Amino acid sequence: FADRHGARPLVLAAALFQGLSLLWGSMVVSFVSLFLTYGLCAGFAAGCTISPSLGIVGQWFEEQRATAMGIAFAGAGLGTVMLPTLATHLLASHDWRYVFQVFSALSVVVFMAAILMQRRFIPEEDARQQFGVRDIITTKGFKRLFFVGFLFSYGFFIPIVHIAKYSQSRGLSGTVAGYMLSVLGFFTTVGNIVWGGLADRYGNLRVFRVCHLVSGIALCLWTLCTDWPRIVLFAIVAGFFNGGCVTCYPAIAAEIFPPEKLGGAISLIYTGFGIGSLVGPIITGYLVDVTGGYDY
Repeated sequence: FADRHGARPLVLAAALFQGLSLLWGSMVVSFVSLFLTYGLCAGFAAGCTISPSLGIVGQWFEEQRATAMGIAFAGAGLGTVMLPTLATHLLASHDWRYVFQVFSALSVVVFMAAILMQRRFIPEEDARQQFGVRDIITTKGFKRLFFVGFLFSYGFFIPIVHIAKYSQSRGLSGTVAGYMLSVLGFFTTVGNIVWGGLADRYGNLRVFRVCHLVSGIALCLWTLCTDWPRIVLFAIVAGFFNGGCVTCYPAIAAEIFPPEKLGGAISLIYTGFGIGSLVGPIITGYLVDVTGGYDY
């Protein structure tokens, strides 16, 4: 849809669904109702935002594309820095329902910036070329990128979901534990920009491999971080190299697919991310409940 009609309608729809998801989420009375309101609507909003937006960046920047992707991704990292900090302060004097309502209003305002988005002009004969889902899936390199993205996101979202709870299990206060997510988000933002520039200089694949290697090692060593200095160190290393990982995926996709079909290709690649982000934190949470902690 975005490749044919532009990202603006999709992102505007995302603004509506994101605002409604948080507003409805503030009214829930059970986990099931939270899943049906916030979970589904916010997930739909994310799907309508990330891939079309990155597709536009890929269309406009042919040189220094990875740097541009990194700067675009830095917005997500910046949100991970600011919003948990804001939520922590609001929760000190209000309940969580009020925080959901505040974020609902903020999300609508921020998403409305989508009216400024404009895709690069693509000749009509190129836009009309048949390049459907089957063509994307059968393109050389797609399946490998999809599978690696699934495995990466399986681990990538575990710290995002669990680092605060893990920090509390190691004796940190709830406030300090909440700041761990901000540290993770800040260095993800730094990594987006730094590794994007390095990818343009040394190649996307080279940076892609280095960042995934270090990110995986950091995740395996996470449970050895039993005090706040080491937890902070983990958040810095994991965030910095994770930022490089997520920057390289759309940049590599832009090397494989033509600009007029880049949005659709990124969307399908990020389907693997969605599956991994669903499975990883849930399995981790289940194992924590079964074993009684994060040690195993």
